[in-house]
Amino acid sequence: GIHNIDVGLIVSPVVHEFVKSIADEAGINYKQEFEQDEVDPVERAAILIRKSLKATPDKQRDAGYDMLEEMADDMEGAADDMPETKEEDMPQEEPASTGLMSRM
Repeated sequence: GIHNIDVGLIVSPVVHEFVKSIADEAGINYKQEFEQDEVDPVERAAILIRKSLKATPDKQRDAGYDMLEEMADDMEGAADDMPETKEEDMPQEEPASTGLMSRM
């Protein structure tokens, strides 16, 4: 049938509970929420590229191999250079009042 985002939002909690109950019955350990301390997606991509580069045989290493190696270096450097900011640290802008009494 035809699906849209509304169907996904409606069905999501039911599917979540179903999968959770099956995992509980099977004795499977799982996480319900992701922790903030997990690996950054950019860092994770760099790690995966490094693993792929290690698995590449010497005979197949070409310009593409070198390009991926530079990309992994750049990604690792970018992850280290990025300052970590939390939502709490960001300044909050006060919304401009546009109501009837805002001219005071």
